[in-house]
Amino acid sequence: MATDPNLKTVIENLQDEIENIQILFMDILSRGLLDGTIREDADLDVACRMFRGSVLAVMMSSVYARTTLVPSPEAIVDLLLNGLLK
Repeated sequence: MATDPNLKTVIENLQDEIENIQILFMDILSRGLLDGTIREDADLDVACRMFRGSVLAVMMSSVYARTTLVPSPEAIVDLLLNGLLK
């Protein structure tokens, strides 16, 4: 997959979604830190990059699998957040 010449095009087409996902993650994680549902020692920047990477991986794999059954970024975040919750 990393050598696929279409990978650059796919990533460029997803850039807006990636930026929106970044904003969504930082908002969710910041609110969780403020309201105490996320541990105070959680590195939000690293967590945000991990979530973004996970969503991108799911979206990319869906493109190559030619499926329209793609979970929403929110659903992926909900699944991944279990490791950060108190």
